[in-house]
Amino acid sequence: SLCTKLSLLLSHALDSPTSLASRLPTLVATLQLTRAEVEWWVSHAGAAPKEVPLREREALDRSLFDPATVQALLRYACLLRRLVLREAPVVASSAGTRLSVARLHVLEEL
Repeated sequence: SLCTKLSLLLSHALDSPTSLASRLPTLVATLQLTRAEVEWWVSHAGAAPKEVPLREREALDRSLFDPATVQALLRYACLLRRLVLREAPVVASSAGTRLSVARLHVLEEL
């Protein structure tokens, strides 16, 4: 699941922040996906039409609409974002380049 992927990325990033440079594209893509998932959840939570029989509504995967799942996604995303922004100088020096203002701006928006 996306929560699992985010927790693994966070764990790896906390263990060795200098390796963030090699994982930055993956991290940015994962944070963008997380944002899209949360937006989807917000627009679909409680959206089961009343015409759907109760039996079918009960068969829905409740984890899709579980607020705890969304809270976990947001928690991991915020922790990762803060870590990357805090470690930006280290990431840039380990990559041998400077993080552009545009890339930092993308991270700030996530």
